[in-house]
Amino acid sequence: TLYTGTDTRGAMNSAPPRSKVASVDLQVNLLAKVLFGLTASTALAMVAVPFIQRAASSRLASAEMSQQLLQALLDFCRFLLLFSSIIPISLRVALDMAKLVYKLQMTSDARMPGLQVRSSTLPEELGGIDFLLTDKTGTLTRNEMLFRKLHLGFAFLSPQTL
Repeated sequence: TLYTGTDTRGAMNSAPPRSKVASVDLQVNLLAKVLFGLTASTALAMVAVPFIQRAASSRLASAEMSQQLLQALLDFCRFLLLFSSIIPISLRVALDMAKLVYKLQMTSDARMPGLQVRSSTLPEELGGIDFLLTDKTGTLTRNEMLFRKLHLGFAFLSPQTL
């Protein structure tokens, strides 16, 4: 079989690598977007209601209307700034600092000599592991498989309980 064009290995590997973003970062980004939308809609409601009431109560000339629109825009910016404390920017900084501390703790652990943490998302991804699969060929374990424990739903098995 001869592969040509976009089916070749070189063409398939030429795509840019996909971005690796941790699930916690995605959740924080989504939370920040939702809170910004909430902040903007609240600020808009705080400006729109009085503006509509003033416009409905009296007929304004175009010069007065442009002055009122400018004031409404200024009030919107003020309310947006006032409500911006809802968005937790310090949460992002705290998460990044925690990742740095976790990295330092993992690299200085005496039980794992030579460990190099190359990704800041490693600790949180390790915390999200649902299943741990091992190989049976012995390439990782040097043919020394030891039974330590087994969790099956609510049952727990160990060498002591067998």
